[in-house]
Amino acid sequence: ARVVCRQLGFADAERIDVDVPGGDGPILLDDVECLGDEERLLDCASRGLGQHNCVHSEDIGVVCTNNAVGGGPDHCIDDAFEPNDDAESAALFIPGNAGELQICAFDADFYEVTVCPDGRLVATIDFDATEGDLDMELLSENAASLDASEGIGNQERVEWLNISGVQATLFVHVYGFMGDEASYSLSVDTEGCL
Repeated sequence: ARVVCRQLGFADAERIDVDVPGGDGPILLDDVECLGDEERLLDCASRGLGQHNCVHSEDIGVVCTNNAVGGGPDHCIDDAFEPNDDAESAALFIPGNAGELQICAFDADFYEVTVCPDGRLVATIDFDATEGDLDMELLSENAASLDASEGIGNQERVEWLNISGVQATLFVHVYGFMGDEASYSLSVDTEGCL
């Protein structure tokens, strides 16, 4: 519970809640064993990403404290995906939308996305450019730049078509222009993939 809350940007966990309705999406982790000092749930021992022998009736909830980690009123507070400051610590991102994300000064956010053969990845960030200008880049697994968007408006967009014939792992890299800070939302779609 402490690792989950830490990953979400909270100071600590209050309790585990076993009386929650089961989910309906993919089960990504099972038999998770944390020591409590890990930064991310993926750093804990488990069967491995996507490996499980359970059902959603075994789902549990975590109640976190309201004291967010990082910064006071004059400091930037990182978002729930931190630490995702490079490709090695990239946050696994399931296609969809995420809001209330934050870039702090001279920070970078990396999101790992899987694209099926013949699938098209389209990633978009929306933000208020009066807060700070954000840019984004799409990188291959070996760090080659596949697309970049460095406009001056309130939106950046990258896309890539997977013609390799095999599943590809890509990284969406979001960063502030010249160290700018801004809150943003991220939308990722993998067209043609289930």
